[in-house]
Amino acid sequence: LSQSILRSTEQFAKPLSFDSKYDLDATLTHAFATNTPSIFSNAQSSCGPTWEQDPTKPHYLDQVNANYNLLSSYSSLLKYCDMGIDRTPIQPDHNNLVRLAQVKSLPCTFHTREGLRVTSLSMLVELAREVKSESEGECEVGDNNEESEQTCTSGSGGDGGNGRKELHLYAVSAGRVFMFAPKHVGEIFELPHVKGPQGLPVSLEV
Repeated sequence: LSQSILRSTEQFAKPLSFDSKYDLDATLTHAFATNTPSIFSNAQSSCGPTWEQDPTKPHYLDQVNANYNLLSSYSSLLKYCDMGIDRTPIQPDHNNLVRLAQVKSLPCTFHTREGLRVTSLSMLVELAREVKSESEGECEVGDNNEESEQTCTSGSGGDGGNGRKELHLYAVSAGRVFMFAPKHVGEIFELPHVKGPQGLPVSLEV
């Protein structure tokens, strides 16, 4: 992913800042949507528009980018992120969005499973490190008489105890808001980034 991000920044005409959430949105969208090379093992992405395309009203990207070879180097994620003029709500920060290089489409925004928006590359790195730390577990060194004793516990990762935890990023179409994607009824989402009255923790139960 890191190499794909660096390659993506080279495609933009202006220097991008990894501390700008708008620049990061464009960079990540470009990195995830590029098929040459794709960061996914299966380059044929199933992500695309959430509606059935009317053949008499093609997506504006198909009209603007008449060069088929240009669009063919990207996955259909582009048409999910940019749903077109009629299906993209105009938010107050719409003019701040950074369009992708070459195809000039609008980017997705990216959120954690708990709805926290990723706003900088350093934030993304920190989230990945937290997941890695939780997966590896913790070790404590204690003093047992003259010999040091080390006790380690493997992280459960929240996936049934197999010691593996993944960082899930959710792409949200331009102009749209994040929606939770629960796995089952009764699931509880801990929301440490949301504070209640007097700083009390907030959780969401499905």
